[in-house]
Amino acid sequence: MAKKEAMRPIDTRRYTLPQPAPNEKNDLEAWQNAVNNAQSQYEHQSLRFQQLAGFMHSIFKFIFYLNIRIMNLGLLNEYGANAWLEHNKAVETSQKR
Repeated sequence: MAKKEAMRPIDTRRYTLPQPAPNEKNDLEAWQNAVNNAQSQYEHQSLRFQQLAGFMHSIFKFIFYLNIRIMNLGLLNEYGANAWLEHNKAVETSQKR
């Protein structure tokens, strides 16, 4: 990026599901290899999706926590000083008795 060079395109070969070669169209083993490749790619993508879903869940929990913190700080800013003064009055009153 710093050199202002064009980025290489993404290599999508690992996401392709190649069929057997034309001369292997009737070869059961070649088709079994193709199916095994497709299944392993599916399982890999499924695992990555589960990891991403867990990560997103953690982010949403953190955002929720931050929103609660912001709301609490707003309430403290609005009502905190008066609550503290009332608490001090109550303490002073109880000490005088």
